[in-house]
Amino acid sequence: MERSAGPRSVWIAVMAALSLAGCGGGSMTPPPPPSFTLSASPSNSSIGQGGTSTSTITVIGHNGFNGSVSLSASGLPPPAH
Repeated sequence: MERSAGPRSVWIAVMAALSLAGCGGGSMTPPPPPSFTLSASPSNSSIGQGGTSTSTITVIGHNGFNGSVSLSASGLPPPAH
């Protein structure tokens, strides 16, 4: 009497074959999330009372980041705004 593989045996065999063939041994590492870094030039500045300063802020996207970035300043003495 011949015995055939049941549906469960076939399913397990197919899943094992897909895991091994599809992703290098069955484990898959998700891609890193999108992120960004900031750089400023100059990186610091000293400003006397009534003075001004200008810096260029550069946003560098990583891993497909394409969002917007908002900057703010806090802890400034009056009347700075």
